Amino acid sequence: MAERISSIYLNPHYFSEFCVFILNFVSNKLLNSDKMLDKLIIRSFKINLLEKDKSPYFSFSKLKYSYEYPIICKIVDNLPNYSLYNDWVYGKVLPSTIGEIGDSNIIVRKSNIETEINWAFISLRKYKDEINKFVEYKKNFEIALLSGNFETAEELINKIETEICISLWSIENRFLIIEVRKGLKENTNFLNEINTKNKKHFVQHLAHFFSIKAEKELSVNRYQVSFLKFFLPLIEKGHQDDFEYYLFKLDPFFRSSYEHLPLILAYENYNSIIDRYLTLLKIFKYSILTATDTEKDLKEILSQRLFYFDKKITDPIIDRLSIILNEENNDYKITLNDLQCIKALDYYTNGDYKNAEVTTKEILATNPLLIELYSIYVRSLLLQNKDFEGIGKEDSFQHTILLALYDLYKKAKYMTKI
Repeated sequence: MAERISSIYLNPHYFSEFCVFILNFVSNKLLNSDKMLDKLIIRSFKINLLEKDKSPYFSFSKLKYSYEYPIICKIVDNLPNYSLYNDWVYGKVLPSTIGEIGDSNIIVRKSNIETEINWAFISLRKYKDEINKFVEYKKNFEIALLSGNFETAEELINKIETEICISLWSIENRFLIIEVRKGLKENTNFLNEINTKNKKHFVQHLAHFFSIKAEKELSVNRYQVSFLKFFLPLIEKGHQDDFEYYLFKLDPFFRSSYEHLPLILAYENYNSIIDRYLTLLKIFKYSILTATDTEKDLKEILSQRLFYFDKKITDPIIDRLSIILNEENNDYKITLNDLQCIKALDYYTNGDYKNAEVTTKEILATNPLLIELYSIYVRSLLLQNKDFEGIGKEDSFQHTILLALYDLYKKAKYMTKI
């Protein structure tokens, strides 16, 4: 026996195999130990939920605020499929009527942004298919809206509400379509319908400003003044978190800093999966742009969640956020749109304004969402001393924006290439 063991150590081949065997043995033991620990934690949570805690609120509050994200996922995945438990974990994520918006139990406590992001991801990972469908429909809706194809845009909103859910996003954009197609009276009628069907104050407040924002003759300044007048009592009473929530939902760029981002994200659990996804993206944008070099932990959690996002959800915004957060990331997927934009920019920067005009016009005729090219197209016209030439329908938002830019640059004192 001793000779056999000695031969293992003396023979490099056998010794290598022996080391691999030991490593696998230890790894399996550790893996089994981790699995056993996970099972114990899951069992303990279920016992507390079913027998010890007085209310599911206490159980799910501990789940949200006292457990690490990986174990939260495992506990949620192992819960029985009871509507009571789903209500506490997910809430009313897919409302089918206006009245159902906000019909959720939410768990709110002072916490950090990481905790709230993790809790939001519990719902996002379950409803990723619905989010992917929404992202595609939303893109088509925005193309139709900017191009002036308002009937198609309305059909897409109907499709989103029928196939996925009704959301604050769909209500806001329906106000816009109603205002453009039918006018202020129908806009007001839709607001009255919402106030009749949904009595929750925050839904009614948001709908009120969606309606005002959609009005054709409203200026940005008047909108902001109306907003501040309406919500001034919240500030006077010290409800800064509520004020920031409405501001973030209605006019996020009005201010450059928010002190209650975790609460804003927590309150969003009242809303549909569509609204939660869009708000989370906005919070990612804000956090990435404002994070300092010393906030390495925050940047790490944002990077991890964006990586997960990218694997589950097909949205170019996620790719862009990843690039901004990780400047050394070389995994950016170059699209046909990117190549076309580069080509147009090359023409422009080289002083070939004729080809810059032709190329940008061709691109914008099929993809009006490339707002960054609007300026290049208009400047190319002006640098050739050309009159304004619109793209697409004259009653479209795209045409209106291009014409406004043309007039603005034409009046400018200096006209430079960039």
